[in-house]
Amino acid sequence: MATDVVLRLTEQEVAALDALTAGVGQLAEHPVDPESAVAAALDLCLTRLLEDFELPDASVRERVSQAQEDMRRHWSRGKACF
Repeated sequence: MATDVVLRLTEQEVAALDALTAGVGQLAEHPVDPESAVAAALDLCLTRLLEDFELPDASVRERVSQAQEDMRRHWSRGKACF
């Protein structure tokens, strides 16, 4: 089930989202929509939080881990990932 989220982005952030979408599409070897590119970026961010940083609060680390597991379990974005 999708939930709508409204973001207010600057022109530079919109350009970055366009570039992200193009880059993820190239990696996936097929066009992707901006939502899929953002989902791929979220997955990468969660991975980086878990693997590259020490989260001092165990409950926050568990929340990050659980969110990534849940997102991957219900992955609906195909191969739009890093």
